[in-house]
Amino acid sequence: MNASLGRKIARQATGIPIGDALSLSKMNASLLGRRPELRILGDRKDMKPQLFENIDFKSIAKNPDFPIFRKVKEFASGGIYSEHINIDKEKSDYKLVKKIGIEFSKMGENVKTVPRLHYKSEEYNIIYGALIGTKYERKCPDILVGSKFYEVESYKPPFKRDKISGMFSNGLKQSPNIVINNNKGASDRIFKRTIHNRISIGQKINEVWLYEKGKIRMIYKSSRGVKLPPTMCKSAELPSNQKMIDTAKIQ
Repeated sequence: MNASLGRKIARQATGIPIGDALSLSKMNASLLGRRPELRILGDRKDMKPQLFENIDFKSIAKNPDFPIFRKVKEFASGGIYSEHINIDKEKSDYKLVKKIGIEFSKMGENVKTVPRLHYKSEEYNIIYGALIGTKYERKCPDILVGSKFYEVESYKPPFKRDKISGMFSNGLKQSPNIVINNNKGASDRIFKRTIHNRISIGQKINEVWLYEKGKIRMIYKSSRGVKLPPTMCKSAELPSNQKMIDTAKIQ
């Protein structure tokens, strides 16, 4: 994505032309973080950051015309896959999370890949408001599918069977809904036994999906299906004034 596109989006959001001095790729600060740098959108690697101390970024984010997600793919099923404009594409699991999000979208789901945010930021309240007041408050799961958050878990090669337990432990700290990379083809029996053992000691597990050879499939869903209160579901789906932008239409 080029700098011209980034400047168009910045101008739309702020009314202030952003010059070439603003790095659109290396700014890792949150949209509403403490630092005044803001990565608007783009993928330029040859620019140096510059501070814009007179811009009120909190007001920008509340602007109904400011898009914090961009539409990446849309499917005939009605599903849409979108990414937060400040998503870290350099993360080791970015491609895996994206592939899994797209697979959910193909099923007709509205999927958003969400960023790591400081729990005290206002943007955390906007995106992760459904988690506030729960055991998952301060957590940042990887993707939002409809009104449910999912954590994606993988492993560092080489694959070993005991790493499955580690993926469950890490994933369930973030969300009761997890997607596990099973490209090495561990048997369903191993996963089901792990799920049973964890539920028997009181761990909450709502859904477990497996990612295998580019596809996802559900291997477990709680019959009790713990549901979020309506107010939380509304928060998880994001305020209606937080629009998405289809970057393909900005030329």
